Amino acid sequence: MRAASQAAPPLRRGGEGIGGNHFLPQPLRLRLPRCLPQPLLWFTLLFFAGYMGGLAAGRVALPGLCAGFAEYYLDKQSFSGVGIVFAGLFLAAFVQLSFVLLAGYCAVGMGLFVAFFGVKGVFLGLCTASLYQVGGAKGLVVYWLLTWLPEISLLVLTLLLAGSAARVCGPLFSLTLGSAAPHAGGLAAPARRCLKQYLLTLFFAVFLCGFGACAAVFFASVLL
Repeated sequence: MRAASQAAPPLRRGGEGIGGNHFLPQPLRLRLPRCLPQPLLWFTLLFFAGYMGGLAAGRVALPGLCAGFAEYYLDKQSFSGVGIVFAGLFLAAFVQLSFVLLAGYCAVGMGLFVAFFGVKGVFLGLCTASLYQVGGAKGLVVYWLLTWLPEISLLVLTLLLAGSAARVCGPLFSLTLGSAAPHAGGLAAPARRCLKQYLLTLFFAVFLCGFGACAAVFFASVLL
């Protein structure tokens, strides 16, 4: 009679056993689709493509649209107070960053990013072309001095946040198509990182918009 304290046989790991069958399920690691290896690169290229398209469209834009942009940016009253300018800049930053965050939690977020950065580029390109048509070189210089800091900083913040959000919406799209099996916790860590980065970008946006508002009011008092 064998002793009851005889050691039990070790448990078999996944992949070991008769015929190499997997007895234990392996955790699934969700990754971005291979067609989007570098989302930041594609988003940046989309923005510049839209910007160039906006410059070209500005030549054939309606005269009223060009005059409206020029009237706003060349009017000293539009930059009369730091508080008013800061409120407008931060509201624009909050809306755009929130849109990027929500798009990251959507299965079709990649398509929303394409539309967002394309439209953003077209709008800024159209503004640049409109100021040049109405105010010439002086209007273009005034426009860039008034808007270069908030626009460039907001573009960088949205690009960085979109790169983090793409790590969430990419796997979500794969799950929607059924090409990957759901796994508890597979998207929890990327989603938390995306939310933390969103809060961090909002924190930086406060200081960047404040500094940009002060610079805009200063340049407007000198150039307008």
